[in-house]
Amino acid sequence: MAIRLTDDNDNRSNNNRGTSGGSSGGNGGGNGRGAIAIILLILFGLFRYPKTTILLLAVGGTLFYFYGDPKWLGIEFNRDSGDQKAMGCQLDQSLYDKVPVFEGLDATTGENTLASATTLEKYAPSRRSQGHQGSCVGWASAYAARTIVEAVETGKDPNSLVFSPAFMYNQIAISSSCNGSYTYQALEKLKDGGALPLEDFPYDVNSCARKPERDELEAAKQFRIRDYTRISKSGNAYDIDLTALKQNIQRGGPVIIAMMVPPSFSYASGNLWEPRSGERDNIDKHGGHAMCVIGYDDNKHGGAVQIMNSWGAEWGDKGLIWVKYEDFLTFAREAFAVHPTTSRTIKPNMFHLKLGLWLRQGSSGKYIEMEQTGNNLFENIEPLKKGESFKIAVNNSLDCYIYIFGMEATGESYLLFPYEKTSPYFGITGTRLFPKTKSFTVDDVGNKDYMAIIASKKPLDANAILERINSSSKKGFAARVNEALGTQAMKSPAWEVDNKGISFEGDTQGKNALTMIFAISKQ
Repeated sequence: MAIRLTDDNDNRSNNNRGTSGGSSGGNGGGNGRGAIAIILLILFGLFRYPKTTILLLAVGGTLFYFYGDPKWLGIEFNRDSGDQKAMGCQLDQSLYDKVPVFEGLDATTGENTLASATTLEKYAPSRRSQGHQGSCVGWASAYAARTIVEAVETGKDPNSLVFSPAFMYNQIAISSSCNGSYTYQALEKLKDGGALPLEDFPYDVNSCARKPERDELEAAKQFRIRDYTRISKSGNAYDIDLTALKQNIQRGGPVIIAMMVPPSFSYASGNLWEPRSGERDNIDKHGGHAMCVIGYDDNKHGGAVQIMNSWGAEWGDKGLIWVKYEDFLTFAREAFAVHPTTSRTIKPNMFHLKLGLWLRQGSSGKYIEMEQTGNNLFENIEPLKKGESFKIAVNNSLDCYIYIFGMEATGESYLLFPYEKTSPYFGITGTRLFPKTKSFTVDDVGNKDYMAIIASKKPLDANAILERINSSSKKGFAARVNEALGTQAMKSPAWEVDNKGISFEGDTQGKNALTMIFAISKQ
């Protein structure tokens, strides 16, 4: 390309921690041999010193029950095995990998203030129990997340509009024994099919056999979510992005998680859960459980997330629990943002965008002043100098899909955004900078480079557009982009220009896409 991509030298994690099955095996041979040795010692003691051995076993058993760690014996047990301790979340990395990654907001420009604490608790319904059914995915996705989104949207009491976990779970249960399901499938159902109120589809803890009738499926469509995304570091790095999680919650979007749950979590009481000794070892052997993150607090317990569970109000602190950031990132394996469907940000026939170039100056920067030189064409007033670095800034106040294309010095175009496995959907509003971990650095090849930003209200096939741009016989990058979009593009949008970029706020004019071209002059 005619401008070089250079690293921002950030410290973002690139760990590629995969996800595993929901319930894997035990600790292996070492602990098993330890258990055998202890049993042999007990048998020997009973044979030689029966009274002393019985007394020691009674005292030791009592102490072990209250203070011990069952993994000393290579086993795990549930100290409170009531019905409310069922789980049922299955994990499959190939399914998780299908979900595009949320593109987080950028803090560099100072336009995305992240509060130190936020909670959606007032939008959350009362905590109920899934009982002995492995339906946690239905409870986390429909009863918790979908209800919260609706309460945020309407401002109504969440307990007056709760959604049915059974309507969701009964469609995706992996077997008639009702012992599990995948979160990915629930979110696909929420997006394509919606949800049904609990009063219209009651929960039956003893059966998941009832399937929705045609009229029920049709009625549920009015409660579809707009979209959802994966909350991880990147498309190929599966560690949960804590900052992105906070951004979603602060803007009213609950986060559904799949977490490996050790025994101590089942009998947690009070408002904080901390894993017991040894439970961080071989984490993937624990069962998978779906829940909903509804808050965070950087100061509480040294920094913690607030989780809503489906084990009733007797568990934890009225059905909620705080988990320290470190423990959360250790035990949680999947995280999905359910984007708010509020009327403040969702307007199908309106755009509200501000686009610009951000000149990097150390760890901060400033906007580059632009002027309009054509219908959808803009150019920087002062040419950039060789060695200066910049990014493209996109600020959206209404939801939209964003695509960014560039042009090589050879005239060949390329796709800058979305990145691999990243969602182009910007349901969470704010400012984002592109490229994410790199910058464009001005070189001495030619005196002008071109970038195109396309915003749409419905998703586009970015690769097909790129192919049409490169096969176009039109003269000039702007003409090729316009031809590639065809009748989808608005013809003459009323742009406004100031010292912080180019803005458009208005009706879509019956079209789907809004296009603008940066002609980046340099010297």
